Amino acid sequence: MPFRPPVLGAVAGAVALLAPAVASAATPTSAATDPGPRPTLAAKLTACEPATDVAGGSAAFTASMPARRGASRLWIRFALERQAPGRRGWERVAAPTFGEWEKSRPGVSGFVYAKRVEGLAPGAYRAVVRFRWVDAEGRTVRRAQRTTPACRQPDPRPNLELVRLRPAMGDGGPVAEVTVRNGGRTDTLAPAVVTLRVAGVEQPSQTVPPLGPGVTAIVTFPLAGCAPGQELRAEVDPADGIDEVSETDNVAVRPCG
Repeated sequence: MPFRPPVLGAVAGAVALLAPAVASAATPTSAATDPGPRPTLAAKLTACEPATDVAGGSAAFTASMPARRGASRLWIRFALERQAPGRRGWERVAAPTFGEWEKSRPGVSGFVYAKRVEGLAPGAYRAVVRFRWVDAEGRTVRRAQRTTPACRQPDPRPNLELVRLRPAMGDGGPVAEVTVRNGGRTDTLAPAVVTLRVAGVEQPSQTVPPLGPGVTAIVTFPLAGCAPGQELRAEVDPADGIDEVSETDNVAVRPCG
């Protein structure tokens, strides 16, 4: 069963969030009122929490900038970007309060601002942060840009993998031994069907029980009429009844001999 999280915002082709994002901006702090050290020019990933089976992941970003000669106010703007699983490029993602200029009070010696976004679907997320130093007349006297490290959100779903198919000798004669593993992060919750074709002929199917993350199960099929040069083909969840990360690792094929 394919996984289709809803699209958030008007980002063409981007499937970004499992649920409506919740982006919260911390109260801006500045070196003028904070006894801490004068901030440096930086954009950081400060938290990255993976998704669970009941909630999407979250990420927090912090940007800081020092005052410069000739600037009265300091501005910071965050843009959220996502790299989809299996893709190389990054795409802009719409999220509440991202894309807005956050502005310091006049005359501060530094400016720090943080944002958090929740409900993240699988993929990688980063913030591209733009900085402006603005004089008393509203003119920009300097610009800068920094990009945070990426927050990588793994897919929280289970993933059935057919990891081994081999002929063996059972108590009653030759068998085909099929090993299935859940390589995902959550339980499969339901039994999964396993099928076997011997030289193109389908055998009575079997099932593996619900599997937790990293758990394996082995089923055996009586193996008769499989001559050297013919083919064994096993498949787990052939009807795609389990919502899982990938359907590409559910089949194993090998020669009979």
